[in-house]
Amino acid sequence: MRDARFRDGTAQNLYQPNGTTFKGLEVLIQERRAKGHDLLDPDSINPATNKKYVVQCGGSGAFKCRTTTNTKCCLRKMMYSEPDFKNQKSILEEHCERRGYCVLFSPKFHLELNFIEQCWGYAKRIYWMYPESTSEDALRANLLQAVASVPIESMRRFATRSSRFGDAYFCGLNGAEAAWANKKYRGHRTLPLSYTEDLREAKMSWPAWKLGPVQA
Repeated sequence: MRDARFRDGTAQNLYQPNGTTFKGLEVLIQERRAKGHDLLDPDSINPATNKKYVVQCGGSGAFKCRTTTNTKCCLRKMMYSEPDFKNQKSILEEHCERRGYCVLFSPKFHLELNFIEQCWGYAKRIYWMYPESTSEDALRANLLQAVASVPIESMRRFATRSSRFGDAYFCGLNGAEAAWANKKYRGHRTLPLSYTEDLREAKMSWPAWKLGPVQA
């Protein structure tokens, strides 16, 4: 791991002088306290448990408090809530930004919100149309040609489709409703104001399985 940063901007080495042994969270927090950081004494008693602060909640490898708002439950959460840790960018982001590119992380499990997935689907369809081959060079050439075959017009349509899905979810629609809206308003980037009335009329003819559970 790279050096951390104290509040005054100077480097905080995370390892012992041998360069391989990690100092440990207690030592790192004490060093920060000496530099004026507003951190609790790691040797003090946690009022919530009446015991000494644990290294991390949940035991070894757990870090169960990662997403909680309490920043003083364990030593790891204290350290990870420090600005230089919290604002640390990933290696991928730093690598791309040095070259003038911006990295966007798409939501997990929502492929309809990421139009690059639709571009991959288009390229895969083209790739499957090529004759089978056992040559690695031929397969690589087919792959590159398939990826390059996606028209810019299709990419724009895919991006617009993803934008419609995103707007539908933002408006509170569920999966079935968002799919209906995407098909209904294919010429729009976002949903029109009339979508609520149109949806109510459309759902009158939907089968029960599509309507989902009835809310009381």
